[in-house]
Amino acid sequence: MDPRVFRAASNGDSSFFDENSNNTLLQVTPEENTVLHVALQFNQLEAAEKIVNLSLSLVHKKNSRGNTPLHVAARVGDSSMVKLLIDQEKKLDIETGDPQQLLSMVNQYGDTALHVAVRYGNFGVVEELIKENDPAKLAKQENKAGESALFLAVDRQNYHIASHILSAAPDCSYAGRHGMNVLHALVIHTNSYFVKEVVKKCSSTIDQEDDLGWTPLHVAAQLGNEKYVKLLLENGNSPAYKKNKEGLSALHIAAKNGNVNVMKELITTCPDIYELLDLKGQTALHVAAESGEKEIQLWEEGARPSLREARFQMGIQKLEPEEGSEDKKMSTSELDYMNQKKQTDLVVATLIATVTFTAGFTVPGGFKSGGVDEGMAALSKRTAFRVFLIANTLAFGLSITSVFIHFSISTMYTEVILS
Repeated sequence: MDPRVFRAASNGDSSFFDENSNNTLLQVTPEENTVLHVALQFNQLEAAEKIVNLSLSLVHKKNSRGNTPLHVAARVGDSSMVKLLIDQEKKLDIETGDPQQLLSMVNQYGDTALHVAVRYGNFGVVEELIKENDPAKLAKQENKAGESALFLAVDRQNYHIASHILSAAPDCSYAGRHGMNVLHALVIHTNSYFVKEVVKKCSSTIDQEDDLGWTPLHVAAQLGNEKYVKLLLENGNSPAYKKNKEGLSALHIAAKNGNVNVMKELITTCPDIYELLDLKGQTALHVAAESGEKEIQLWEEGARPSLREARFQMGIQKLEPEEGSEDKKMSTSELDYMNQKKQTDLVVATLIATVTFTAGFTVPGGFKSGGVDEGMAALSKRTAFRVFLIANTLAFGLSITSVFIHFSISTMYTEVILS
């Protein structure tokens, strides 16, 4: 693009385009932006209006990223620019046969202008776009990541925009990336009011699974959100029995993470849910025992036989739950680790004792072989030698003490752990 043309478009010099030929309007930047893209990018409404009047076809031109001038206007956030482009595009009705073609055009990411406006939080533009088009048609479009405009609004916690889309286009798409839907995002961002609105408009989102098989209830169980678990089960308890691709139900996930209140809510609503098995053939009780989390709520609901079996398989000896004491029992793996550490410490202490004992007889410099001091250390009058003797004696004494302590408490320590 000629530098003069670029400056005129970016500075809003409308008169420049009156004085030049139409070929000037066809110039593009290295990224294939037209003069209309440039004028809109720099928020030059008057220049943009002049350019559109001179060359109406520029309304549909895309740059190297597939963005139309409407995408640029949606990103800038000026609703008057958006209205200008929509009004000008209506003049092309006879040529295109589709008066709403511009609104549905997508860039290389599959984003419509509505996606872009939502992504940048421009409520005025969202309002203008939905007002001008069939709301359901525009709001149903998803980008290449599978994201709807409503999902983007919720994911960015812009509930003002999300609420407007939901009210203006109740039949909109609820889809999100990775197979998620709006309800997944709401549970993650913890907005209970909007959860109720979505469930009221589209209750099927409760049962929808993402690419990993997780429903919104799985997510709520993972986060330990008892309030959301109760809310998601109000329309029926079928989501509680759904499993993800690992075979885990919401109860398995809650048990694995020690979310006792969620576990209690799930079992209260679905008393037989503890029987569900994952791909390893384990119930939630097995998972709770294996992960070392507390299972008291499950115990109290009458699942004691399964818990007994699970704890036996995990090598946990004491069966009865102990009130007022948490995490006092060690699993087999923890006990093995402690035993290995104890043995390692004992070997190190023994080695130190052996080396220091030997050093006491083979002192540095040797012994004198003649004279009055025969048999005495040759370096006995050196300060460094005296420091060596003191350090060696301390090391020997402490290592021997450590060995005796290990031997004296080993039996008692093992009994305490197993109890």
